[in-house]
Amino acid sequence: MSKYKRYERYKDSGIEWIGEIPEHWEITKLKYICSESAVYGLNESAENYVEEGVRFIRTTDIDNKGNLDNSMGGVFLPEEKVKGYILKTGDLLVSRSGSLGTSLYFDEDKYGRQCKYFCVN
Repeated sequence: MSKYKRYERYKDSGIEWIGEIPEHWEITKLKYICSESAVYGLNESAENYVEEGVRFIRTTDIDNKGNLDNSMGGVFLPEEKVKGYILKTGDLLVSRSGSLGTSLYFDEDKYGRQCKYFCVN
C-alpha cells in the first residue's frame, strides 16, 4: 500500500512517459514559475574545505530520491567563501554535470543552513 492517498480524478498529462496526473495539477515550464534565472553555484576546490563552516552541497550529496544524503557527513567551506551562495527554502538545485538531472528542492527547516554548488533558483 502506498504512503500517498490516490487523488479522486486524473487527466492525461500529454507527456507519454509521465502518463496521468491529478486533474487539478497544471503543467508549465519551470522558467515561468521561477523568481530568478538559473545561476551556477559556487565552484570551490577541495583544498578550500574546512572542518566546520557552511555545508557545501555537491551533486554526490543528493540521493536518487531527491533528498540530501547526510550519511557521509558532507564537506564545509568558511563563511567568507559562501557569501551570495546561501540557499533558501524554495531553491531548486539541478545537476548540470556528473549525475545529470539530479535535483533537490531545498527546505531550510529540513536541512539547515547550506550553500549551493549547483543551482537553478
